[in-house]
Amino acid sequence: MVYNLSIRFTFYIKRKNIGGYLEMNIQTENETIKNLLQKNKIMNKALVRTFLENKDNFNLFEKAIANPTQENRDLVEKAFQEHYEKVRFDFYFTNLIKRAAVDFDKKIRKINERFSLTLDTPTTKGGESGGSIIDLLVDDNPYNPFEQGSTLNGEITNELLFQALEYLTDSQYKILELLYVKNLTNLEAAKTANVSAQYVSQTQKRALQKLKTKMNYSVGE
Repeated sequence: MVYNLSIRFTFYIKRKNIGGYLEMNIQTENETIKNLLQKNKIMNKALVRTFLENKDNFNLFEKAIANPTQENRDLVEKAFQEHYEKVRFDFYFTNLIKRAAVDFDKKIRKINERFSLTLDTPTTKGGESGGSIIDLLVDDNPYNPFEQGSTLNGEITNELLFQALEYLTDSQYKILELLYVKNLTNLEAAKTANVSAQYVSQTQKRALQKLKTKMNYSVGE
């Protein structure tokens, strides 16, 4: 049953003052439904908008309007709950990776600041100043943490997530590493991996779903 769910699709519908919307026992055309959703500003809600942008979800919703049986309404609620859980996990995972990247960046900056202070220390020769250490160095190859082997595994401290990463394919792992460790856009990652941006997007979604499944399974053990 779906009545004990923390988030329900009809909750969003009712908040827009059209609580009887799912009880409309009429055949409604696709465009009419879309116009009604726009008119009542339901699509302004990001969670609902992304849910209904999925063709399968929209078809379930349309069917529940045309034939508002309990079974059809429950199918909408079930699909919406699954969508909500996926969005929540994606948000959690993305923030987890971003926090790891931020922590890593802080460590690198701290190291660079300490190193910079050392380089600025004046040198002396025979009681005379010989300039700072940095004046004596010429670095043609500045430090790049990613060239030094920074990896997705190396930035993860959450044990469940670390273990789940082992189940990714090489391609899925590489795409997540480009997006979350190197902080590239989908287009930049696509150029780096020599694939299409669509492939990057699809691979990212599959990888996140796999991580979610593995982490949920581990929690349930």
